[in-house]
Amino acid sequence: MAVAVTNTGISIGQFLMAEDLNHAELIAFNLRQLGPRDVVMVRKVLEENWEDEEQMVSNLLQFPFLIPDDIRIESLKRGFQDLDCPYYILSSAVGLQRLDISESGQMDYLKEELKKSCLHEIGMVAMRAFITLYPHLKYPNDAQFIVSILQRPRSTLFQNALTWLILNVKNKNEITELLNKSCLAVDTKLKAEGFIEDHSNARNNGEDSNLALQFVNHIPSLNEFEAMLDKQDTLSDFFVELDADKDGKVSISEIQAFLEDIGKKVTIEELMRDLKSMEIDENVDKDAFIEIMFPRFQMK
Repeated sequence: MAVAVTNTGISIGQFLMAEDLNHAELIAFNLRQLGPRDVVMVRKVLEENWEDEEQMVSNLLQFPFLIPDDIRIESLKRGFQDLDCPYYILSSAVGLQRLDISESGQMDYLKEELKKSCLHEIGMVAMRAFITLYPHLKYPNDAQFIVSILQRPRSTLFQNALTWLILNVKNKNEITELLNKSCLAVDTKLKAEGFIEDHSNARNNGEDSNLALQFVNHIPSLNEFEAMLDKQDTLSDFFVELDADKDGKVSISEIQAFLEDIGKKVTIEELMRDLKSMEIDENVDKDAFIEIMFPRFQMK
């Protein structure tokens, strides 16, 4: 594949192959206007190399103003729909934030894809999709979508969903009625009601509440993202080994023993504090195990 070089000495090929996102961003904003040969190269990557050039495709999805107008939105939609490559979903969500398409009706076209991505099993992908979607959610049209997030209590978006309800519904009784109609698990409903009550009491007392949207600023590179998935897969395998009775749970003492096996000294009390801060009970399921182990476990 020939590499076209601009009169600034920066080439589209350099952008496509950039593994560091800061470097890719610098090149992308210096390129901006592509020449005819550049456009041909971009089209070829997206049309012929989608499956085997993840770095090139994901770079284009994250900086979609370099994608020709006639295939830009369809390329982002394809990225959202590619379940075999979750990094494409994350990249499409990031790229969509860089486009001003709210007035064109194209956001409505992609809104359902964003909603599906918010329910992705990989928390980082779900969070990034929600960050992009958040300004475009409206009450009451999107209330049931928010409830669908609340029905997944281990979701990284649980607090964000409750925060959205409080900011957009405002009436405490109306929120409670919505939750009562939503068939939430009892413990999930109690958790949600407690969060809402704490916020309401703080406002009534003229105090600051803990109400806040959780946004993740860091965008991982493709290599960082793949390393993260490898780490999750490894921890998932360890969980299966630890779960001797195959009930889908492991105990605090089993987690402590595992940590000691990998050279991490920690007391039961420290683990209990961490579980409480993460709102995890003592019967730790696989998702919770991965969450508590992730910062403690280093891949070799």
